[in-house]
Amino acid sequence: MCGISGLWSDFGTEEDHKISIKLMNDALYHRGPDGFGVWNDSEEMFFLGHKRLSILDLSLFGSQPMKSHDERYVISFNGEIYNHLELKKEQEKFNRNIRWRGHSDTEILLEMISSNGLENTLPKCIGMFSLALWDRKEKTLKLARDRIGEKPLYYGFCGKGVNKSFIFGSELSSFKTLRHFNNGINVKALSQLINYGSISAPDSIFEDIFQLIPGSILTLNSVNKEELSNLKRWWSLNSEIEKSFSNQIHSEDEAILILEEVLKESIKLQSIADVPLGTFLSGGIDSSLITSLLQSQTERKVKTFTIGFEDEKFNEAPYSKEVARYLETDHTEIYLTSKDVQNLIPKLNTIYSEPFADPSQIPTHLLCREVRNSGLKIALSGDGGDELFGGYNR
Repeated sequence: MCGISGLWSDFGTEEDHKISIKLMNDALYHRGPDGFGVWNDSEEMFFLGHKRLSILDLSLFGSQPMKSHDERYVISFNGEIYNHLELKKEQEKFNRNIRWRGHSDTEILLEMISSNGLENTLPKCIGMFSLALWDRKEKTLKLARDRIGEKPLYYGFCGKGVNKSFIFGSELSSFKTLRHFNNGINVKALSQLINYGSISAPDSIFEDIFQLIPGSILTLNSVNKEELSNLKRWWSLNSEIEKSFSNQIHSEDEAILILEEVLKESIKLQSIADVPLGTFLSGGIDSSLITSLLQSQTERKVKTFTIGFEDEKFNEAPYSKEVARYLETDHTEIYLTSKDVQNLIPKLNTIYSEPFADPSQIPTHLLCREVRNSGLKIALSGDGGDELFGGYNR
């Protein structure tokens, strides 16, 4: 997962803020237990933190915050750029003298940004991410988020008057470690939660704290860092839909063929990792399709996981077992009791960054927990399939 944290303040001492960024970073331990790092620009009282979950380049060369080769930019990055190998080749054509320190997607992304700028680089990136980029020359901060908002990024202000700080991070839990964080509840966001079961960007549950809009970049500098209006969209769903009008599909067979190729390529890119990978298999169409395509692209048996429940009304394990048997995967069933669920409920407010009313959060967390305990770091799932294909009733 990885975690980002940051602080930009006009008051207090450098030592105080070093303690603050460490506390913010420590609050994100569960997002990145494999490593941590902090960096600061003393002149601007800007502090940047990172918690690392190692997926690509497990060495220290993948550690963050990371400086660009020319040392102008510093990045804290959460996510994965699936087409990083393709971008690496493009960068090597642009700069034949480049000498890579490691092979992480973060280093490749950072060098692309250093050469072409953030706005020109992000449209070339296929992946899920949120990032904070500090320009040491211009004293400018850019916060960016992926197209759909798969990776979270919060930002805003805490404190009052001259004792005011700009803060940002992957989770609100990191903000609550700050002494001067006393932001009240956002009534508008609370209304959204009651009506829709979740809180939509740009709102958050706290006043003066916002979620970065998916597919956008927020730019701040030392002059305008209290103005949060400098927001630019680098990707738009409506624009993508308009572009697609010129590529009409003429038959169902053609649509199925195109969809299969797109899914195969997506799964192939998302399977690039330096750690073991598996799938969550529910027995439904989405996860079964992903598992099937993944298994068709590898000679080894794909590790598949499902959770079962004592109550037959909620138990999907028999369906998963049939799919796993047919695909000949290395299948694991994890049976949970009602007590497992009950024990988790009091901990939900420490797991999710803000109130979230989808009941699937409970089995999803239990499955992730058990799979992580088995030694797996990455699992592909069918989440999102229903939304993309309109599979839920409204």
